[in-house]
Amino acid sequence: MLETVLWGTGVAVCVALLLRDLLPAPTRARLDGRASHAWQALRAGMPRRTRAPRATRRAPQEKADVNTRQAQREAELEARDVIDRVRRQVRDGSSTKRDGNVYRPDAFKSRPPEQDKPH
Repeated sequence: MLETVLWGTGVAVCVALLLRDLLPAPTRARLDGRASHAWQALRAGMPRRTRAPRATRRAPQEKADVNTRQAQREAELEARDVIDRVRRQVRDGSSTKRDGNVYRPDAFKSRPPEQDKPH
């Protein structure tokens, strides 16, 4: 009995969605707007304790300070540090060789067979 009810409900929903897709865009927009208003009215009529909780907003202190001057300064300093480190490695003749646009560090070269043994 329950399976039949669920099956019938599923078929009814699929048919309703198919018919909705067949409607012209303006009519579908009006239908969606009416359905949205009906849902909001239904939710407004629900008792407060049974209504699903709304998403909580973050407290101001939890927000990321992406647009602050301090964050921008820190990002600039970090970028300069990285650039300077790379320049020093290039100037000091690091073990990294460049093959076209691919970096080939010496660490990736094959080792002698006796060094590959784990024990």
